[in-house]
Amino acid sequence: MKFDCIIFDIDGTLGDTLYYCIEAFHITLAEINHRTYTDEEITQYFGTAEEGILKHLVSPELYPQVLQTYYRVYEDLQKQHIQLFPAVRPMLNKIHQAGLTMAVVTGKGPTTAEIALRDFELLAYFDSVEFGSMQKKSKLASLKKTLDTLQCLPDRTVYIGDTNQDMLDAQACGMWGAGAAWASTATLKQEDWNGRVRVFETIESLETWLLT
Repeated sequence: MKFDCIIFDIDGTLGDTLYYCIEAFHITLAEINHRTYTDEEITQYFGTAEEGILKHLVSPELYPQVLQTYYRVYEDLQKQHIQLFPAVRPMLNKIHQAGLTMAVVTGKGPTTAEIALRDFELLAYFDSVEFGSMQKKSKLASLKKTLDTLQCLPDRTVYIGDTNQDMLDAQACGMWGAGAAWASTATLKQEDWNGRVRVFETIESLETWLLT
């Protein structure tokens, strides 16, 4: 078996969630800021936690109200559209049965990450959860902290995420990167990568690679 520790992203990796993450911003900003934003105006800040994204988009005076509204709207949408990829839970069960350590490193803030993992009923699978930063898009610091917390060796660890930056951050830590290309929003392609990065179009093919 290649790995002792497997680290997951959330959006676009464990769940098909990106579309309602964006929709939560649209609803919140229209309700409080009374302005329509394009998807690009919002997603340009993705990789930063929601708290940081909203700081870029609204005035300091509106920020506290906008933030609380966003949490409420996001939780409502999450409950309406729980979209855990069907093959995820069986894969996590097999990884757990194999005795491997699992963790999460996400760009989401602590509030929305907890909502997502709770509603997906996945919290019990993970020994560590690291959240996004209000200032930085890179997950590099969170990946390094997870390695240290769980006492995992980088070359026996893989990070599974759905963006090019996820793969770059994994490589920068000395770990493997596994590209999640099964979501409708996926953009990763194997031909763009070599070395310790593999891109998977199905969760089943990822599972086989992880456990053999």
